[in-house]
Order: sequence, then C-alpha cells, then structure tokens
Amino acid sequence: GTSWLNAMGRYASSGTDSERGDWLSAWQGKPYTVSRITRGDQHLAAWGVSVLIGITPQKLGAGYEEAASDGLLARMCVYLLDPALRVPLDAEADALLEAQAYARAIRWLAALTAADLHLSPEAARLWRAQQARYREAGALLADVSVGLSAWYAKATTILARVAGLFHLLEGEGATIEAETMRRAIAY
Repeated sequence: GTSWLNAMGRYASSGTDSERGDWLSAWQGKPYTVSRITRGDQHLAAWGVSVLIGITPQKLGAGYEEAASDGLLARMCVYLLDPALRVPLDAEADALLEAQAYARAIRWLAALTAADLHLSPEAARLWRAQQARYREAGALLADVSVGLSAWYAKATTILARVAGLFHLLEGEGATIEAETMRRAIAY
C-alpha cells in the first residue's frame, strides 16, 4: 500500500505526476482512454477503479501530506480495524468459503451493466443526518487539517457508494433500505 501511494508519479520520465491525476479521475467513473504506443488506444466507457490496500496508520501518515493536498486522500474510504473486535476463524474452511463467496460476488458485479438505485425515505433520512455530522466534523477540522476536512466533504459520497455496494451484494430491487444504510454508516 505504501509504495503504491507514495511512489505514484515518482518514476515518470517527463517529471509529471499524471499518474495521480489518473487515479483521481477514476473515482468519477467517467469515460477514459488508455493510450499505448504499441497497442494503440483502449476506450473505456466508464473507468471506475476501487483499490483495496492494507496500510498502517503510520505509513499512511508518510504519504498523507501529498495525498491530502491533491484530493487523493479525500477519495479513500479509510477503515481502521480494531484488533479487539477480530473474530477467530477456522482458517482453512472459512478461507475457502470466503474466497468462493468473494469470487461469486465479483463475477456478479462484473456482469452488471448499470444499476439505478435510490434510497428509501428512512435510508435517505439516515444519509442526510450522517451528511450533517460529516459537514460539522469537516468544518471543525478546516483550520487544523485541510486534507481531513476535504475527506469529510466527500464522505457522504463514499457512504452512498458503500451502501450501494452492500445493497448490490445482498439486496434485491432498486431501493436501498434503512438497514443497509445503517450498516454502511457503521462500516
């Protein structure tokens, strides 16, 4: 995680940091063209990327300043694990079942072409309440940490994405219910 985050753009021959810009724009899921000299152009209708990395808070801190200043940090869904909450698993049996379930979920999500989702009235109420809490926290941090303040500005968008992902993996229909939103908020 640290090498990916901190080395982005470091080895570009032109001295530019376009690699970071590419990752920043991938957050929007908009059309994108990948240009390669030998393979030509590859047009992607919706270039959206999710990256899961494991990184310690100390190592995240090493790349924090740069990631905060260009907006990359604001587009990350940061989740800190509490070791006290870890549930011991039967490593072999559970790992196989989890890997199979994960593979099924990824295949199913990859087959989706579009998903038009909306929030139930109660889920929307929960989302707006969380949005108000995020705005308040962001305002409190504005003078202390521009990067964290920017993260809180985008946090409700991240929350909606997490709720949508939970719904797609577990729900049916187009309505994200309150319980799914509660799980996303707790996440």
